This record gives sequence, C-alpha cells and structure tokens, in this order.
Amino acid sequence: MMPSSDRMLRAAGAEDDIADQSLCSSHGAPSSSVASGSEHRNGNGNVPVTIAKEETSALRSMRWVVLAVLVCLTAGLAVGAYLYTLSRENKQFENEFGDFADKILEGAGDTLKDTFGAADLLSTSIVSSARHSSSTCDAAAEAESAWPSVYIPDFGLRAAKTIALSVIKIVALCMVVEGTEQREEWETFAAARGREWVDENINLLESDVNYFGPIVKEYFTIDNVFGESGDDLLPDNPDLTFPTSQTYPVIPTFPPYNFNCLALGYTKAHATMIETGKVTLTEPYMNPDPNDPDDLAAAEQLANFYKDRIEPGEEPMEPAFEIFFPVFDVVDQVKFDASQYKPVAGLTASFYWRDLFRNILPSGSESITIVTNNECGSPFTYQLTGPAVKYLGFGDKHDDDFTDMGVSITLPDLLQTRPGHSIYGGPDINYDYCPTSFSIYPSDSHRQSFKTNARIINTIVAVFIGVF
Repeated sequence: MMPSSDRMLRAAGAEDDIADQSLCSSHGAPSSSVASGSEHRNGNGNVPVTIAKEETSALRSMRWVVLAVLVCLTAGLAVGAYLYTLSRENKQFENEFGDFADKILEGAGDTLKDTFGAADLLSTSIVSSARHSSSTCDAAAEAESAWPSVYIPDFGLRAAKTIALSVIKIVALCMVVEGTEQREEWETFAAARGREWVDENINLLESDVNYFGPIVKEYFTIDNVFGESGDDLLPDNPDLTFPTSQTYPVIPTFPPYNFNCLALGYTKAHATMIETGKVTLTEPYMNPDPNDPDDLAAAEQLANFYKDRIEPGEEPMEPAFEIFFPVFDVVDQVKFDASQYKPVAGLTASFYWRDLFRNILPSGSESITIVTNNECGSPFTYQLTGPAVKYLGFGDKHDDDFTDMGVSITLPDLLQTRPGHSIYGGPDINYDYCPTSFSIYPSDSHRQSFKTNARIINTIVAVFIGVF
C-alpha cells in the first residue's frame, strides 16, 4: 500500500509543480508586457522626471532673478542715497557761497560809501572854515575871491579824525590854480604860510594813536609849484596847476607842499575831476606785472612812499588807489548840481583795495576769491579767509572749476543804497573814468568743507536696508 501511496503523492506533487509553472508563465507574460510598455514611455520623454527637472531649473532661475533684483535694488538705494547726500551738500555749499558773496559786496560797498561820506564831510568842513576864517562881514564873497590862497586851520586834526573813521591812509588838499597871475599869488601865499601849517601837522603826529611812522621835523621847501620831472605844467593846459597845500600825515622827506598833482604820471583822474566836477577814482596802482622791470620799479617807489604811512606788518606794495574829491565853495545846500559850479580845490584820499574787504566774513569761514578788474589796468586777485584778506597777486587767479559760479558786479551797482542805510549826499561819482568791476568765486577749500562722512554713512545704511 505504501509504495502506491508514495507514487500517488509524488505524482500529485509533480502535477502541482507543473500547474505552478503554468501559472507563473501565465502571470509572467503580462508583467513582461508592462515592463516593456514602461521602457517604451521612458524612451519617449520620461514625463514625470522631465517635469521635475524643469521645475528645479525654473526654481533655480527664479532664485537668480530674485538675487539680481535684490542686488539692483540695493545698488539703487546706495546710489540714490549717495547722490541725494551729494546734492544736499552741493546745495548747502552754493547757498553759503551766495550768502558770503552778498556779505562781501554789501560790506565793500558800505565801506566805500562811508569813505566817500567822510571825504564829503571833510570837504564841507574845509569850505566852512575858509568862509568863517574871513575877517570881513561878507565872508562868502571874500572866501570865494581868496581861493586858492586859503589857509585851513586845524586841517591835520580834521584829517586825522577822517582817517580814523575810514580806510583812508593819506589825505591831501590840492588847490585849483588857473593862470599865471593866480599861480604867482598862490606861490607867494604858500611861501609865507606853508611852514606854519606843516609844523602844525607834524606836531599832531606825536599824539595820533593811528600813526606809526617817523616824525621828521627838519625839511626843505620849494617856493614855486614843481612836478616830478621839473615840468610843473600840464602839457595840454599850461595855465592849469593843482599844487598840494596841506597833507596829513605829513612826512616831509621831500618838499611838503607845492607839488603839482597834475604831474602824477600814473593817472589822469585829477584832471578829469577838475573838468567834470565829479568824484573820480584812479586806476589801481602798485599792481606790477612781475615780468615788467619798469613796472616793478615804479611800484617799489610808490611802496616806499606808503610804508611809513601804514600800520606795522602791513604790506606796502599791494594794489592801492586814490579818490579825487572835488571841493566846491558851496555850504548852503546838502545836495547840489555840481555842473553849475567849478571846483576850487580837491581832496586826494589814498587807500588800499584790500581794506574794502577786511572784517566782512565770520571767523572760521573758508576761502573766497575776489578778482578786481579795471579797464585801465590789469586784474588782481585777493583771497578772503574769515575776516583776513590775502593778496594773491597780479592777474586773475580764481579756480577755473568755479567760473560758472562767479558773481560779478560793477562799481555803480556796488554803491547802490540798500534799505536801512544812509544815502550818500556828496558830489556825483564818475563811473566812466576807468570803470571798475568785481568778480567773486568760491575756492576748492570752501567746496571741500562741505564734503562729510554723511555720503558714506547714508550709502552703508541703504545697503544694509537692501540686504536685510
């Protein structure tokens, strides 16, 4: 029985194996087909994998775009902050320069008007004194007939007070002398009274706190009118002379009176004043061309004359000028038509251009450049640093980088009366003789004073905001 059973079991097992193999074969065919299909789809694009890769690439690109935007935004903020700060600094610089230019022009104009006013007051005082020193009842008539042979008492004291209240360095009274007869009368009068007024003015110097030069008490005189080269007459008008009478401060190292001012070779302002009856400014002098030996020698000669008449430490050889101020024998009018009268004398008031610009800007302010131009001479340049004035020399020396910012003004505009200021009431001013103008420019040091760390700080802040 057992062998049969074993065989039957083995037979059944064999059948089962065959069935399993059949089943595996029937199930294996579809698997094989699916696998084959999958391989086919992957070969045609592998859709899920491709989408993933594209999405990853897009995200990566977007990240770079966002980063680029942030970088541009940060850079834009930084540049904007820098430019804004730079613009603000430039605006502040321009505003301050404009304010300084206005201060300079107003200050220089006021100083010049005050100087004209001081000369006008001295002129009126001279005429009044000449009239009231007359011994007759008709003082006006006698004074009028006496000119030019008129002695002005206390001239030195009046001049000293005028100098103390202005920027004037020297005052001289010159007489208008016409014709040979009047000239001889003047020379006789000057020979008789000249030493009297010279000694009087020399003695005043000892008590004058504004005088720093020597006191010379020994001197010689010339009794006739004389000139620089012995020619005491004006070539085109030999009947007209303009001799000095009294001068203050007087340092008689050469004859202290009778010098014919018309013989001055560096100007024609004196003759113009006599002819027009107007206040006339000379062209600038002591502004020599450094390449012209003759010009330098003439300037040195004038500087030697001035050196004892200015404060110690002041440079004598810098541009100066004179005002020729007409004296009219008129005391009954404050403002009058000078064309109806002839000058009987003239005041010459000498001073330096630098004194017009002193003590205007506040201490600590940066440099400003001023160029003075005159149609009868060469330009010259000053530098203002706070209240101090420095002569930069012959020619226009302003920084070309600031040419477009320059502020220019003519002498008539400079002397315009501003609201709240007194009006000059003396003789008219001659603006046609050697017209003068001024140009004001900022300097690089002035510009640099407005460059601060604000631009860097604002730029860093902008970058920080953009990054974080």
